[in-house]
Amino acid sequence: MTPRISYGELFRRVRQDVVWHDCFAKSAALAFYFQLAIFPLLIFLLTLLGFMSGAQRIVLFWLGRLMPADAMGIIKDWLQETLARRSRGILSFSLIFSLWSASTGVSTLIATLNRAYEVNEGRPFWQSQALALGLTLALCILVIGGVVLITFGDQLIAGIGSVLGIVASVNTAWRIFHYATGLLMLTLGIALIYYFAPNVDQHWLSTLPGTGFAVTAFILVSYLFSIYVRYAPSYYAVYGSLGAIVILNLWLYLMALIMYLGGEINSEIQKLSGRPAKQKR
Repeated sequence: MTPRISYGELFRRVRQDVVWHDCFAKSAALAFYFQLAIFPLLIFLLTLLGFMSGAQRIVLFWLGRLMPADAMGIIKDWLQETLARRSRGILSFSLIFSLWSASTGVSTLIATLNRAYEVNEGRPFWQSQALALGLTLALCILVIGGVVLITFGDQLIAGIGSVLGIVASVNTAWRIFHYATGLLMLTLGIALIYYFAPNVDQHWLSTLPGTGFAVTAFILVSYLFSIYVRYAPSYYAVYGSLGAIVILNLWLYLMALIMYLGGEINSEIQKLSGRPAKQKR
């Protein structure tokens, strides 16, 4: 029988782990690698989606729903300059390098989650690198799948609404489905990371608490941070033109911290349930 878990005890243990595992410093390092990875990953994704009309717009739409406006402005300016200068045959070495660069951020995330579970990376180097690359590709496939679903679904729903003469009702239902799809892709992506990244033998269900926390925290913290940046623009008074870069780095730090805390929650729930983390064979 699974022991009853006290939320107070869980909070106390996670708070201790934040100190013992040097959570804030690890999150800062993870945010640095996120910053290195986000631009190559966007090049890879948007180049692959270049053949679909409106696909790039959808990716930027969802990214803009999470990122603060100032940080998103940096991404848009960089993308316009990069995509305008690229050659048509970029799907070659440059894309492979972009994918490799993005996977380095996932490699750091794997090491961070191993620390949260207090296990060593016992997998061979080639296997851990292949895992990082595989997770990067899986996240890309999730994004591409969601974009394809939204792009073609949008056209289909518009046609159905026109035929049935209930355009307004159909459009409302589609908007709900639109956001539900984005939420589902985000949830699946985080669940994949929590299940496969750490070198821990675990069940899918054991990753759900951390996944639920991370998804909720991503949305809530991003929203609150955007409000703070909008109404308390002190960054520009201190950093001037570098304010937007500081905002981007701080947002990436908060996202990295959330990922780390989700791993700590999963780890402590396993311990409190009488199932301490065991390394994969």
